[in-house]
Amino acid sequence: MHAFLTLAGLLRGEPPALPLTEPQWLTIVHAANDHRVLRVFTESTKTLDLRIPLSAASLIQAYKRESVGFSLLQIAEVAKILSSAVAVGLRVIPLKGPVLLQRFYGDPVRRHSSDLDLLVPEPECAGLGAVLAALGYREQFSGESVKSQWVRGPVMIEVHTHFDEPVLLPFSMGPVWERARCGSFQGQSCWHLHPSDELLFLSLHAARHGFQQLSWPLELARAYELFATELPLTDGRWQPLSGQEATPLPGILLLGHAMAQRVSARAVPSVPVNTPARVRRRAVQLVDEFWDAALHGEALHANRLRAYRYLLRLEPSAAGRARGLARQLWMCSTRHTSIDLEIAERWRVRSRLGRWMLRQAYLLGKLVGGRDTFARR
Repeated sequence: MHAFLTLAGLLRGEPPALPLTEPQWLTIVHAANDHRVLRVFTESTKTLDLRIPLSAASLIQAYKRESVGFSLLQIAEVAKILSSAVAVGLRVIPLKGPVLLQRFYGDPVRRHSSDLDLLVPEPECAGLGAVLAALGYREQFSGESVKSQWVRGPVMIEVHTHFDEPVLLPFSMGPVWERARCGSFQGQSCWHLHPSDELLFLSLHAARHGFQQLSWPLELARAYELFATELPLTDGRWQPLSGQEATPLPGILLLGHAMAQRVSARAVPSVPVNTPARVRRRAVQLVDEFWDAALHGEALHANRLRAYRYLLRLEPSAAGRARGLARQLWMCSTRHTSIDLEIAERWRVRSRLGRWMLRQAYLLGKLVGGRDTFARR
């Protein structure tokens, strides 16, 4: 019995091929909690009329209590932050987490999140930092993709100004904010991404992390269900919006859709895109590689640069791939990113020169040893 395959099958509504023993049920419950699909897992076992041992059922209830308790704390914090941000005229888009769960399922405690991600315009980033500091949060570090990270007790807030490293993915955020829609959460005003931008963000986030959590493709499947009729189409084909032209967006969307279809129990609405057949084949190959890595408990995103090398395979043109590689080399040699800051934090390196030297040592270690020697301590 392979816990990952059995869990994925249950999420699709497929019963196990053979009866499971009590230790096997416990292993699958642990896996469902790790992948943050405990709610979908329990619903599937009820639909399939599977008898879960008492020990496994007790473990499910313990995990649910812990998850709901932490989710309620996160919900209260998000509402408090949004209230304070709106009071000083800041625009905030909560990414993922309880706000997404409320919009997608009407249930903000459906699963817990390890942190809370907030997207703000670049000029308003300092203002949100002041709001968080006034609420008692302490800044951990600042970077590129994650502009800053804040902690208070068990709650972690990551502030973003871009969907990802702007050097590697030059995605224009100005049009994103022009398309953003007014919304609310727990009675507090906030903003939501346009459906096209949200599908891109969810696909990119899951792909960058190697689809390590089964909750991500399930939420992508739900996003396609909700947004398929709202995407910009020309002659029945999806068209990129302003600011999205510089990204291998069609390939990223294909990748997200293919993974969502592999995990979801229901058919995922498709969105026709103009992509060469070779990009479609690469997307399918990447899904197979992500899936195989998950089966072996590995991660294809050993670091963010490696993840971008995978995404570059979805770029249809050779010129686009060359530009992407050039951006990677530029970032490797000159720019400090959240990778540098995380490694520097582990090694207690504070100076900018020290971070730069650590980056070169890290890259040399990757080149010689092929492993994240300096990233792990």
